Amino acid sequence: QRHIRRGATLAGARLEPGEWRPARQHDKGVPREGVAVSAIADPLAFEAQAAQTGVRVADAIRFPDHHAYSAEDAAAIRRRAAGRAVLCTAKDWVKLRDLIAPDDVWVLEQRLYFDFGVDALMAGIERVMQ
Repeated sequence: QRHIRRGATLAGARLEPGEWRPARQHDKGVPREGVAVSAIADPLAFEAQAAQTGVRVADAIRFPDHHAYSAEDAAAIRRRAAGRAVLCTAKDWVKLRDLIAPDDVWVLEQRLYFDFGVDALMAGIERVMQ
């Protein structure tokens, strides 16, 4: 159970899938299937978002949230992908890009939508920034 401080600014938000972008620019179309790789708090949500775009998640490699990828992890990802596309979030690609070749890596752009409280949140940010 979470306790919220009285007077705290509350906002509700959700992530929704955007477009897939290739890690390396090329003329290949978005893959039909791939292996989802993530080190995020809710990997099942990412995998569901990938599926919402029409890309089949054939396998998933899940690391703990905030995982620091290693060269060994990158090699294991490539072995398990076995020529299939590697699907990841922008957060994960930032941590993987120096470890894994970008060929056949696809990054799912995600969009943040606020359901409520955005005005109060922005006002609070403005107060802090002044």
